[in-house]
Amino acid sequence: MTATDDRPAGVRHAPIRDNDGIYHTPYGDFMSVTTMIEHGVPKPGLVHWAAIEVARCAIEVIPRLARLRGEQAREDAYQWLRRAAERKRDAAAELGGKLHDVYEARVLGAPTPEPTDEERPFFEAFARFLDDHHPEFHAAEMVVANPDDLWCGKLDVAMTLPRLGPVIVLGDWKTGKKVYDEAALQLSAYRRAKVGWLSDGTEVEPTPTERAVVVHIRPDVHAKTGGYRIYQIDTSDEVYRSFLAARDVALTWTRRKKKRAVTVLDLPPLEQKAA
Repeated sequence: MTATDDRPAGVRHAPIRDNDGIYHTPYGDFMSVTTMIEHGVPKPGLVHWAAIEVARCAIEVIPRLARLRGEQAREDAYQWLRRAAERKRDAAAELGGKLHDVYEARVLGAPTPEPTDEERPFFEAFARFLDDHHPEFHAAEMVVANPDDLWCGKLDVAMTLPRLGPVIVLGDWKTGKKVYDEAALQLSAYRRAKVGWLSDGTEVEPTPTERAVVVHIRPDVHAKTGGYRIYQIDTSDEVYRSFLAARDVALTWTRRKKKRAVTVLDLPPLEQKAA
């Protein structure tokens, strides 16, 4: 399954991630960094989060549930409730994608769309980050890969923050409710990219970076600090080794699943005892 691409035939572009989390590059097909982390790192908290979202959804519609009559109505309500966490996740992903597009446009000096009421606080928080830190941008939304280590991904930004000195830092915009530890795995990989592509498909050497940060843009969480907060991220060799371990789990298990890890055991019939 491949990603859709509405650009005219013959137009060159950077490798595109397909719907299975695979980038198709001149060096081969590589699973994306985020897909490797998703499949390679246990996330027991997601089970509790999903249960909480279903419970919250049910509480909000108790009167509606109490009026249900008939088997079909109950089945429809069950199907709707069980997908509560998926709807919440998909809505957050859609908002995050839109905000990343806006951040990229601001970095590149391109026009940005008029924000919705939901998006406006995030736009304003990002603008405050720019005003507070005056970053100098060296790369944005670049697809990068390490063919030797079998991964590919898209970094958010490489930039210089004057208050950190002349070093170039790898930056990642996060808009979720929290910054999770897995961000260290993700950025430790991107810092070790060996090849990158501009949007027109031109192959380049990725900008070297000396450290990594996450800019967490979340107005409701960081209201006292202008709607954002900057976190330093450990991207040491030790963290990268942990990423490679997650990669191995993701790659091995993904391939193993296709071979059916659980199969029926066929035994020969029992021998009949003589009377």
